Amino acid sequence: MQNSSHEISAIDGVTGHEFATTVQTVLHAWKFPGLPTVSFDDKTHDILIDGKSRRANGKGVRALMNAAFKIGVLLYCRKKELPHPGIVVLDSPLLSYRDPLTSRHGELAADEKEVKDSGLKEHFYRFLVEQKAQAQFVIIENDPPPIALGDGSIVTSFAGSLGTGERRGLY
Repeated sequence: MQNSSHEISAIDGVTGHEFATTVQTVLHAWKFPGLPTVSFDDKTHDILIDGKSRRANGKGVRALMNAAFKIGVLLYCRKKELPHPGIVVLDSPLLSYRDPLTSRHGELAADEKEVKDSGLKEHFYRFLVEQKAQAQFVIIENDPPPIALGDGSIVTSFAGSLGTGERRGLY
């Protein structure tokens, strides 16, 4: 009988701290309310905002944390000259901007309302425009960007099954 070994991969404390600092820089650039302190939980391999796990937040804030994590990975890899595919796809990162009356997610949680009222949406898009040399960003969102994205950016609106227009969906 062969003895099988399981290799456990982990992130050391210094790397986790450097990564968390990168994500914190992203959230601060977005003007995330309260300018949070980000740390890395070495047990869950996830970020914490002001000591709170992602699950302790509303769905909209969790979506923003997910986006910040993914962009943080990109920026960390670029800074450390580590490989990265050069594309970041974000599905509904601005979920806290949803209409609470028509959304299937219901009323905004208190933390989501604070984010919605913060102006973060514009800062989010400005930051991505500033990072366009780092990677290609694909954002799937319900609302168009609130600012002009500049040359090289393509915004495609989808009409959906009940709407009018050329594009009914993304295939």
